[in-house]
Amino acid sequence: MSARPWTLKRLLGFFAWQTALAVPFGVFFNLLYGDGFKTFLPFYAVSLLFAYVIGVAVVANRVWALPLIVRIVRPEGRSALAVEIGSFAFASMLGAIVAGVIINATVAHGQLASAHGIATFLAFTVIFCGLFLGWIYAVRFQRRYAERIRAEAEANAREEQELRIAGEIQRGLQPGRPHATRSFAAAGAAIACRTIGGDFFDYFDLPGGRLGFA
Repeated sequence: MSARPWTLKRLLGFFAWQTALAVPFGVFFNLLYGDGFKTFLPFYAVSLLFAYVIGVAVVANRVWALPLIVRIVRPEGRSALAVEIGSFAFASMLGAIVAGVIINATVAHGQLASAHGIATFLAFTVIFCGLFLGWIYAVRFQRRYAERIRAEAEANAREEQELRIAGEIQRGLQPGRPHATRSFAAAGAAIACRTIGGDFFDYFDLPGGRLGFA
């Protein structure tokens, strides 16, 4: 879980991703609470703030919090995955709460201060964080599965190549042409069932015009 350096390309990709991610949320809340297309931009701006704050929280968790948690807890196997998912869920929730506090103090003007507003906000936060994490880990597992399939295919290709080389060596050690004398001719072949087999044969001259066979 070593952190990759933050290059300009990666930083621009982060902002582009969060900007695109805010679009469906802006559309959803505009359909739920807005008044047509004219209210889309305000809802999109709010969704954009949530996307940026949650994105920063997730990145901070990946770079600083999660490595520290792993060093302290030292989980293994499924426990490590549970710790990782839990840390990202907490980071997403914390980012959403921070964004909600900012919205409540600026454009919402205290609308989230009521019990109903807080309950609605927390419900949406839990639902969307769960959907977001589910989608992220589904993509991640799909990539891991594709990488594992690719690694297995490469290993199989290497193994087949090694077997082909071994088969060529084995065939090179066997007689390449028939052995002919004045009175008889001898020829043979060892054809492996697959790429390589465990059989070997050879024939050679012996004194007195005799033929040795191994």
